Amino acid sequence: MYPTRVIALFLLALAATCAPAAAQDRQAEARELETQFITALNAKDYAAAITAGEKLATLAPQGGTAAFNLACAHVLSGDRERGITALRRAVRDGFANVEAITTDTDLVSLRQDAEFQAIVQEVRNNRRKQVEEFRAKVEKAKPLVVLPPGHTSATEAPLIVALHGFGSNADDVADAYRAAAASFGAILVAPRAVEEAPAGGFTWGNSENAEYIVNTALDAVRAAHRIDEKRIVLTGFSQGGWVTYRLALRNPKRYCAAIPVAGRCTDIVVPATPVLPKFYIMVGEKDPVLEQNRQISAALESKGAAVLLATFAGVGHEFPQERDEELRKALTFALGAPPSGAR
Repeated sequence: MYPTRVIALFLLALAATCAPAAAQDRQAEARELETQFITALNAKDYAAAITAGEKLATLAPQGGTAAFNLACAHVLSGDRERGITALRRAVRDGFANVEAITTDTDLVSLRQDAEFQAIVQEVRNNRRKQVEEFRAKVEKAKPLVVLPPGHTSATEAPLIVALHGFGSNADDVADAYRAAAASFGAILVAPRAVEEAPAGGFTWGNSENAEYIVNTALDAVRAAHRIDEKRIVLTGFSQGGWVTYRLALRNPKRYCAAIPVAGRCTDIVVPATPVLPKFYIMVGEKDPVLEQNRQISAALESKGAAVLLATFAGVGHEFPQERDEELRKALTFALGAPPSGAR
């Protein structure tokens, strides 16, 4: 089973937390159908999986992911023709995950099929078009940059890169970090995700897209301001926290510290590397992702990372009540004490 199925379910769950009532009803139905699909597929009840998958592909196509998963169920049931038909549907719905279609073991029986190979090429074409459109959007979506009070072009400043959550935007996350960043004389940059979320706001999509957006924002800030390259902090809330985990571990020498807030991390793997950023992990004790963050904290410590896990009583999937003060604590862990006289 390819991880696409798990990721899609997670994104549907996130979307439901910020959608209007009618949209929440549709998303709740989609989540239930996806749960039914995964459960049936794992149990090898392919007829039940196909029934749920057909409904899901109509209700929530997810850019072709639902039809792709349906194709897997058809192929596993032994129905090559319906599998191919579902793959064509996935292509029409915009499916562009080349890795999935070329490596998913559910489709191994189709590997040498000429019709399948033609579909793979269409998926590659979708991906190429998707990348071109995505990069054009990123070029237009300039990052939000907030300079600290009294900042001059001659000042080399620490940099805080803040990533918004699913269904939110750069302005929201900049507001959350503005006061804490100013306390450290740090430049704050909030990159802008470009993929629209179902109920408004934006989503980072996959981590590769997120990394491209973040790197583009970093290049823009470097071109305009003097940055202390040894004091770059990556942080983010919710889906932005997930991206924070992924990018900090993928680029351990780029960031001196990472501050994921309420970030999901079940799919995070800590690499065996001699260099890891510091991690200040913030999560509410009522947050569904609490246990995940406890586990990743232990995994990071076992690999030699400096880690502090800050949990907050009575807090769910949100920032702690004393947000500014708690973020200052996190930044002190990351950057050292703020400049003398800062609040």
